[in-house]
Order: sequence, then structure tokens, then C-alpha cells
Amino acid sequence: MKVSINWKAGLLFEGLAGNYTLTISAPQPSLDKKAVSPHELLLFSLASSCGVEIVSKIEKTKSLNHFEVVATATHDPKNHELFSTIDLHFNFEGDCNKTEILNAVEFSQYQSRSIGYLLSKILPIRWKISI
Repeated sequence: MKVSINWKAGLLFEGLAGNYTLTISAPQPSLDKKAVSPHELLLFSLASSCGVEIVSKIEKTKSLNHFEVVATATHDPKNHELFSTIDLHFNFEGDCNKTEILNAVEFSQYQSRSIGYLLSKILPIRWKISI
């Protein structure tokens, strides 16, 4: 796996991963927001990693109509550049088996290859489920 970023101007970068591009920018109070920030990318990575793992576990049952992961981070009051906690809210719609969903969510959080597992080593990640 390989990604790279190329500086465009100011604090604006273009990320490259294979044939895919992504625009990244640090927050700049004096300018309009032009792209996602590195902190938002971290939350996107966490949410999508969990989402892929969960859907791969329960998709076989064909009972899922809608699924959403909302990731919210709280900044450390002493250092605004750091997160102090991350909250994940897993929203499911459909004729879903609660035990199957709980098992899939727990698997997405505690398996050693997940981004959630890696991040949980440095800060608390709390989660809840809505069906």
C-alpha cells in the first residue's frame, strides 16, 4: 500500500493513492474551507474501516436496508491538535438480528487488523448502536 501527497498552495495538498486523488487542507481561520482536514481523514478512515468490517459480517443475511457510521472526536482541552476521545455511533435500519449486529460491531473494534483497534491503543473509543 502506498499513498503520497503533493503540495498545491498554502496548506492545500492533493493526496494520491493509485489512480485516486483526494484534496486535503489544514483548517485556516482566515480562509474558506477548501477540503477535508487530516483530522477529518482520520475519522473517515476509522468509520470506513469499521463499516467495511461490519457490512462484510452481516451483508450475507440481506437484512440490512441502511447503515451509517457517525464518528465524532473531542479535542483535548490542553492541546487542540489532539483528540481526547472518539465516539462512534452505528445506525442500522432493516430486519436486523441484534446479536449479529453486536458481534459484527465488536469484531470491528477489537480485531487486531482494524484501525479502531490501533487507535484504541492511544485514546478511548466509545461506541453505541441504534437499530
